[in-house]
Amino acid sequence: MNEVTIQPDMKMNIFELIAGARFRINNQFIIDPFAGFRYSSYQVYGSVDGLINETSFDEKSDFWDPVLGVQMHYYPHPKVPILFKTDIGGFGAGSEFSWAASINSGYSISPSLDLLAGFSAYGSNYENEVSARDKNVGLDIVMYGFDLGLKYHIPKRYRDPSIFKKEKK
Repeated sequence: MNEVTIQPDMKMNIFELIAGARFRINNQFIIDPFAGFRYSSYQVYGSVDGLINETSFDEKSDFWDPVLGVQMHYYPHPKVPILFKTDIGGFGAGSEFSWAASINSGYSISPSLDLLAGFSAYGSNYENEVSARDKNVGLDIVMYGFDLGLKYHIPKRYRDPSIFKKEKK
């Protein structure tokens, strides 16, 4: 029996450095437009077992994408945030195009800490003209999954009396 087996694997790291402004529409709705950069590091590796021999591959790429986006906060209750964040990036500077979107909700457990859970998606269309094998290397990817995490706020929200009552001394 003739058989070809491919065993690919991928490692990816993403880091964002963003800054923006805050516009409070009312006590329940906040809009945060932002701009910044997203660092992406991909490593795709594996092996192909063919009819005659085995070939392995290992391609790695690191790049920075400029990003523009908006984050929206809705508070149906002062301690229950619902967050929607979306951005686009790349514009040919790092990747051709990238995007991210997430929706999270949770509970404010302290003046500076939220416990959040939700769903996120990330997509990127990247192509590099030079690789270790002198060929074009590209990655067109969409990933999605569930989030669980903590969000730390600077400065502390204890200044907002609708969220946490000030402690008496």
